[in-house]
Amino acid sequence: MYEMSMNLQLAPNLPSDLQEVDWGLLGAVSPRSQQRLHWYPQSGRAEVAGVLIGCLSSTGERVLDPFCGIGTTLVEARRQGRRSVGCDVNPVAALVTRARTLMIDEALWDEYADMLKRKIMKTYFDETFMSETPETSIPNFKENSLWYERVTLGELSAIWRSIDQHPNSYTVIAQAAFSSILRSASSRRGPANRVADNIHPNSLTYRSAIGLFTTQLEAHRRGSRYLNRELKALAAGDTVACETAFQFLRTLPDDDIDLAIAELPSLGTVDFVRSQRLTSLWFGWSLADYSADEIGAQIGRAHV
Repeated sequence: MYEMSMNLQLAPNLPSDLQEVDWGLLGAVSPRSQQRLHWYPQSGRAEVAGVLIGCLSSTGERVLDPFCGIGTTLVEARRQGRRSVGCDVNPVAALVTRARTLMIDEALWDEYADMLKRKIMKTYFDETFMSETPETSIPNFKENSLWYERVTLGELSAIWRSIDQHPNSYTVIAQAAFSSILRSASSRRGPANRVADNIHPNSLTYRSAIGLFTTQLEAHRRGSRYLNRELKALAAGDTVACETAFQFLRTLPDDDIDLAIAELPSLGTVDFVRSQRLTSLWFGWSLADYSADEIGAQIGRAHV
């Protein structure tokens, strides 16, 4: 089994094809890049993962990414007809990866997305919904109200409730889309570490959460249309786990992995778990529980 880090320091015993790759030409934005569907720090380059998988594995083999982030390597493995397995301690990463690797039926997806958009508008203008006390109807209202303007928060609540009340096989995509807009819908602007460090905005500004969410659903539709033409539907499905690499690797059978690719977390970067603080407020995930096992956290920085 090959073990390959995406820092691209090539060992001399690797296939000559890799020695001939012009790595500087890789990494440009491409139609299959879905980083824009959900912001995530230090996301791997799809083209680099694609070259490594193509050179170091064969069709039908199993590719592992033990720090999978938002699933760049797993998507590329599926695109080239490999089985993929990955894990990440960050629940947001696992959520987005599951959404990105889910095969969709375009007609059924369109039906679900249209239904969801109608339900959101119906919920938002419903008299019962409008008369509810936000302190009891919005998860972590006290903390969320520090990040979002009042009307924006109401729109987010309508989206959240509509997703929750109409479960579907594509719900994970809607949840990932909801997570993806929380940072842009907030009144916080500037570097991502301001969210990670829990630095609240000085003033609150209205942002159209419903508009952002609708745009994100359309973006996923466009990205999935391209990927669906390339992703291979394999008999053995992909595996995505939300746990540490050490915990997850212990569950895998011996000789189950043919290629392992990992972009190791960089010490000193913005904290992966805490950078997704706003998502955790809605999903009820504990930052303390997940960030305790995070390898790339800025341990020397005081967290709140």
